[in-house]
Amino acid sequence: MAESNAVFRAIDSMLINLNSIAFRGRMSRKAYWRFFPFGIALPIAAFFVAFVVDATYLARVLAAVLFAIPLLSANFRRLQDTGENGNEALMPWGYFAMSACTFFCAYQLFYNAYSVFGLERSPLPYGNLVGDLLFGLASLCLVALALVLFIRFLMQFSVTTGQLLLPSQPGPNEYGPNPNEVPQ
Repeated sequence: MAESNAVFRAIDSMLINLNSIAFRGRMSRKAYWRFFPFGIALPIAAFFVAFVVDATYLARVLAAVLFAIPLLSANFRRLQDTGENGNEALMPWGYFAMSACTFFCAYQLFYNAYSVFGLERSPLPYGNLVGDLLFGLASLCLVALALVLFIRFLMQFSVTTGQLLLPSQPGPNEYGPNPNEVPQ
């Protein structure tokens, strides 16, 4: 019974206070980890609902990103509660986006290079060897860059997750009063 009350209180604080989309203030560690499962489930559910209704891939991603805003806001407020800059919550996702875009460019270059650059394929057996080697080498370099960016994402993600686990900074800080202390 107490566990279900905690779930309802987490949903209540998220919806009624509308603090779930505010990027200012502080959030206690306990409140953050109560909210976290819902914050993760929202974008995943939005993506799958968009998939079920047969939305375009872009619409699915946009729905997931839109429903990820409350979790991103909670990350901001939690980092601010530890005394860190809330903008650090965005850093891992910037590396992830760069990695995904670089990999997509490598894929397009490797499989569609001739049509992208307006070149025609040679009818000779090895007539495209130089072009294939150049486009393949360029694609390989882009894939290597995408892997480096993805590793950087994982590193930054682990640092940010570690910061989310830190206790609250005692007393008020530049982001507001400590949510764990009773106001007088």
